[in-house]
Amino acid sequence: MKPPKDDAEWARNTQRRIEQVEHPSSARVGPWVISTDAESGALIASHVNGGAVVLANEPEGEAEADTVSSGWSHLKVSRQTPQPLSPGNHMPVQWDTVNSQTEGWSAAPGSSTLVFPDSGVWLMTYNLRYGATTYEGCTGRIYLDGSPVLSGKSQPNQYLSEPSILCSSTFSVSAGSELYCTAAITGNTSTTVGPSGIASSDVTSLSLLRLPIG
Repeated sequence: MKPPKDDAEWARNTQRRIEQVEHPSSARVGPWVISTDAESGALIASHVNGGAVVLANEPEGEAEADTVSSGWSHLKVSRQTPQPLSPGNHMPVQWDTVNSQTEGWSAAPGSSTLVFPDSGVWLMTYNLRYGATTYEGCTGRIYLDGSPVLSGKSQPNQYLSEPSILCSSTFSVSAGSELYCTAAITGNTSTTVGPSGIASSDVTSLSLLRLPIG
């Protein structure tokens, strides 16, 4: 670096370096570079070997300067009492218990349709328990805005068993989208869904978790 020609140039250089320290456009942390997107304002981590991850989006709306928003959003509901299930078409599960929900959700006991409060990438986990042993095939599904997006099956062979189905995956969802879960059984057997007939503490549940990645 060339030495300053005079005091005025030295002062300008010093001021510029102070501003860069106080208001950096990026920062190096090991093999990562932390920066902000000029258009969206999102906080981004870029790796020196390639690739980038969105750490956080710019907060929406107006908020106090000291308000911390983690992007965390979660809902867990369950069916803890038996719900009758007749053979044939898929039947929506009515959630009789709201185990936990963060701000923005408006789930209430007895509802079957849930409305997403935020856009983003969501992890959906549907744990479906049948209340009696059966030879019949059973299916559980997650519907998003009226279309099936995830399905699981239990098809006992020659052994009588109590069906249990676990469906889990991630989906990009828009705020205002609606979700419901269904259960079905084939043949002529009526049964229940909700708590397991073997272990009543093992119940049907749905967990929705927004991942802070976009």
